[in-house]
Amino acid sequence: MQGKKYSDLEIAQALAIYDVEGTIEGVAREVGATRNTVRKWVMNRSKYENGNSVIKAETFHDLYTRKRDSLLKANIDLQHKALQQIDKRIGEANAYQAALIYGILHDKVTRATGETPAGSTTNIMISNMGQEEATELMARVLERANSSSKKGD
Repeated sequence: MQGKKYSDLEIAQALAIYDVEGTIEGVAREVGATRNTVRKWVMNRSKYENGNSVIKAETFHDLYTRKRDSLLKANIDLQHKALQQIDKRIGEANAYQAALIYGILHDKVTRATGETPAGSTTNIMISNMGQEEATELMARVLERANSSSKKGD
């Protein structure tokens, strides 16, 4: 029994999706092909990239770019939703959670502005601590911050 015949364009799109997804299962799910079919395409991708078909390597790049951009947009949408949830609940956060959120967001803003954070970042250091140790550290930091601000009054 012969399966569906896929065009060179469909195969090129599937390989571009593979470059983004990174899994045969993800590609098979998205394009409706079997995992074995996708596996064959991946193993023989040089046939398509070297011009032995209608689709050339430049098309792979275009397809990859389009898929990458849609994934980036989806990521940004999720980040926006996450920030909305953080904003709603930040008042309920304990010191550990607040410091962790602050550290992560600080690092992201720093990187987004083109700077590279130096050394270990706050969120990495705190996330490697136990809950009790991190809470104790944050309590000391907040205590110092509060006492410093009172001296300045």
